[in-house]
Amino acid sequence: MLAGIVSKLRRAGRGKPNGIDGAATGGTTRPRIVLPSDPEVVYAVGDVHGCLRQLRVVEDAIIRDGSRFAGLKLIVMMGDYVDRGPQSAEVVEHLLQPPPDGFRRICLCGNHDETFLRFLDGQIPLEGWMGFGGLPTLLSYGVDLPAFAARGRALSESLLDEIVEAIPLAHRVFLRGLPVSLTTNAYFFAHAGARPGVALRDQSERDLLWIREDFLRGKPLTERIVVYGHSPLPAPTYDERGVGVDTGAYLSGRLSAARLLPGSVAFFQSD
Repeated sequence: MLAGIVSKLRRAGRGKPNGIDGAATGGTTRPRIVLPSDPEVVYAVGDVHGCLRQLRVVEDAIIRDGSRFAGLKLIVMMGDYVDRGPQSAEVVEHLLQPPPDGFRRICLCGNHDETFLRFLDGQIPLEGWMGFGGLPTLLSYGVDLPAFAARGRALSESLLDEIVEAIPLAHRVFLRGLPVSLTTNAYFFAHAGARPGVALRDQSERDLLWIREDFLRGKPLTERIVVYGHSPLPAPTYDERGVGVDTGAYLSGRLSAARLLPGSVAFFQSD
């Protein structure tokens, strides 16, 4: 039934048949945050992908660990809050709430967050987003595509409108406002990494959201330590490439975070 729904939507012309590869991100201009100094401690949390339970476990570990520090304590969420896992809507709602007491929180944009918005704006077709992990996101917002079809609604005119209406305005505003990078004196945070050979201030938005092999296999950047998610690893890693914190929570069940102090990196994982 789902195949029939998306086929009707495509024939109706709702959404352009763009590939989901970041090609359309060139038209957006997301904020790039620069802090004048490093916080006393920074915790970078990897790709959540709708895994609210794991996020709560990691947050509890961060709160306990952070109680030892009196200065500015910052949590940096590395993007990809939606898709693939079961509770995308609940994760976004959680991140809309105030951070834990004594902490500040900065949420960066991931390529899945950007793609979700591109779908809602009619820039990519439904079947493309479904293949990118979007169905669990719709289910988390209470959108049941087979049930929609069973009601005999006019799919070509109503489906995308109903989906958009199911996403709270506060969630859409949150996702649209996510910055694409954070720079401190010691670190550069971006969801996917950065392109070797390009100054950090000149990195394209597309690369910050989507780059993978060119970053992972290219010459390491030296301006700052790069902190990234996007590319799932068996375990969180600190090496010449930077600090990688994506451990595929929606598949492995393990969400990871890094504690960044001057001269040291430590890791936390959900069970």
